[in-house]
Amino acid sequence: MPRIATAALAASLLLMLAACGADETVVPVDQDAHVPGTESRAVTVSLGEKLVVDLGEQNSSIGDGWFLVTPPDPAVLTDGGSHSDPDCDQPGCGAAMTWHFGTAGAGTTELTLRYCYRSRPPGCEPMPGRGPAEPVTLTVTVE
Repeated sequence: MPRIATAALAASLLLMLAACGADETVVPVDQDAHVPGTESRAVTVSLGEKLVVDLGEQNSSIGDGWFLVTPPDPAVLTDGGSHSDPDCDQPGCGAAMTWHFGTAGAGTTELTLRYCYRSRPPGCEPMPGRGPAEPVTLTVTVE
């Protein structure tokens, strides 16, 4: 009997781990501040899902930075902050950067992110050929 319970528990854990990525919508932002696959920079997510804005590669050691300059309505989306996945564990490495949001309730809200190079909002300066020169505004509908 213990073997069956252990196997059932292991199977349940594997199913939960496999489902983790299924509860999020990833929205990539390209260098032109355009969300591929959309014309209006709009996205719809289901209540209970997470919204992940993929901001691409950045390197904070050279001055890259992303900032949430207009937060979303907290009744619709909650700010989960920025996350970096470094390319290596050495100083000076780049990182894949994402910004995470949770869904709080049904509705529509906007959020604005801004890329800055060796600067901060409101006086952001882009690095030539790196990152969008204009703020990225997303209209998010939670259903």
